[in-house]
Amino acid sequence: MAVDKPSDAVPHLNYDPFSLPQRDHPYPVWSAMRDEAPVLWSDAINAWVVTRYADATRIIADTETFRNEGSTRSLATPPREVSDVLATGLPRDELRSTQDLDGPEHARIRKFLAAILTPRRIGGLAPRARQIADDLLAPMVEQGGGDFVADFAYRLPLALITQLLGIPEEDGERLHHWSTQKMALQWSRLDPQDHVRAAQDYVDFQNYLVDLIRRRRAEPIGDVVSAFTQLRMPDERPLTDTEIVGQMMGLIAAGHETTTNFLSLTLWRLLEHQEVWRSVCANPALIPGLVEEGLRLESPAGIWRRTSRAVTLHGKEIPAGARVQVLLPAANRDPDVFPSADVLDVHRGPEHPHLAFGRGIHYCIGAGLARIEGKAAFESLVSGAPGIRLAEGFVPHFKPNASQRYLERLTVEIGSLP
Repeated sequence: MAVDKPSDAVPHLNYDPFSLPQRDHPYPVWSAMRDEAPVLWSDAINAWVVTRYADATRIIADTETFRNEGSTRSLATPPREVSDVLATGLPRDELRSTQDLDGPEHARIRKFLAAILTPRRIGGLAPRARQIADDLLAPMVEQGGGDFVADFAYRLPLALITQLLGIPEEDGERLHHWSTQKMALQWSRLDPQDHVRAAQDYVDFQNYLVDLIRRRRAEPIGDVVSAFTQLRMPDERPLTDTEIVGQMMGLIAAGHETTTNFLSLTLWRLLEHQEVWRSVCANPALIPGLVEEGLRLESPAGIWRRTSRAVTLHGKEIPAGARVQVLLPAANRDPDVFPSADVLDVHRGPEHPHLAFGRGIHYCIGAGLARIEGKAAFESLVSGAPGIRLAEGFVPHFKPNASQRYLERLTVEIGSLP
């Protein structure tokens, strides 16, 4: 549904996650939005943006007014040459993950995933996560540093999610590329050539998963894909291949893209403050608190919803069918909830009410896995690379993306302790 541009936008405030310097340093804008315009229309993403913690919790809790369905479609209608490529793939309206579902369908898929991603099963991955982390760190230590994003941060969660889903390990690199391209297609601004290439990669991603699903239908092997082929929805119908593809794409992206960003952003913030890093090295018991504080301070993703009815927030009339982004990185820096909210404080402890994983019926089903991966990563760094530091002259730059905060790279040096 098209939504007309509001006439009461705040003239001096403009939320645009694609523009510089805001893309790389959004914190002053987030603060101003919380103070002056906690509900703000953004032309850049064609959505209302919410930045206060209290409003975020209200929206997350009100699943009747703020719905998943239709909230995660691409920001803009693709040009014809891109649409022509996408038309060679699966029907886009059927490619839905749990982030696109509500009601009984969402509840059924979530129950199914909860039965697979049990705390016991996830907990059993902790030793494997630590082993992968150590294996990834070893060559970085030997070389005296590297790009933490490319050499470590995406490889750790990717290895675990492919293992968990039963996807061949050798296909991991292709899946990472395709998943990244899907996210760019959905949430970025691309030049024409890159846009067409991303669309073709998206279709290739679909074709790979369709082939895998059909092989599992013919010969189940007890993995997650095989289980999806046996799943029945509330009306007892099985999922179509296209529906399973949508779910698998969602699991692959959520299972490693967000964690990649969480690990990278947390380490960046940590190494900006070497005294905090040294305190963690001196007391590894702080790592669980560091994980939660990293999730809070640099929450890697926002939450998207679409209104089922007209609603008023802070005097702003949001019509039915409008898209709303809950800007979690801003809400999790709300000083009304978190004292010294812009400070990385590893002593806040592991129990504090950040919203990085959402709340309620849409709470991130992979939260436990992300925490295990974070703990494994920082335990490995503390024991294997206590002398890690930001490379001289490093300046953080972010990819243009409306939904997640992607560090392009995180170049580090690894030497002896100062």
